[in-house]
Amino acid sequence: MRWLSYCWMLIVLVGCTQANQTSLTTRQFAGYELYFFENKVLNQQEDARITTNQAWNLLRDPDLSQASYVISDTAIVEYNWPQQTLIVQNPWADDTQTMPFFMSEGTTLVVFNGQIIQAYQRELSITSKYIAPETAVMYHELQASAGDTTQLHYHLMQASASTPDAIVSSDPAIAEAVKNHLRQLGKLVE
Repeated sequence: MRWLSYCWMLIVLVGCTQANQTSLTTRQFAGYELYFFENKVLNQQEDARITTNQAWNLLRDPDLSQASYVISDTAIVEYNWPQQTLIVQNPWADDTQTMPFFMSEGTTLVVFNGQIIQAYQRELSITSKYIAPETAVMYHELQASAGDTTQLHYHLMQASASTPDAIVSSDPAIAEAVKNHLRQLGKLVE
């Protein structure tokens, strides 16, 4: 009888623990968000999973709470779809600090409606690194005019992508949904 009550308490405890946990797909996100990671953070997350013999999927497994910075769609100034350029408000423009280096190099995960839809390798536009054609890249474009520090400019590309939609997501329906979302916000340039 005592054994049965222990089993019952264990079932209740596990049920309560699982009820408090929310997966990435059930959490609510505000439309379109960019999660900026330093490479070492994602490498540590991947290593932790591999050491426990778990598979790692960059579009499914990252702990988004460990991002160095998050930019929501409210900070987007303009998304030029044909050129695949993204202009966002610089959160450090009014600050006396300089922009952190992680905004120029690292990994950016794009979350749309609670789902990671793309991972970009983030680099300075002047990089001389070799980048494989299948890699989606987010280049931080340095501005010719050093006086304008209110915006950050990024150019999204993937050499193997045949259309701008393919740079946004490998799923054309998701790419179209992102496009419609940005259009509704008045931030899409077509």
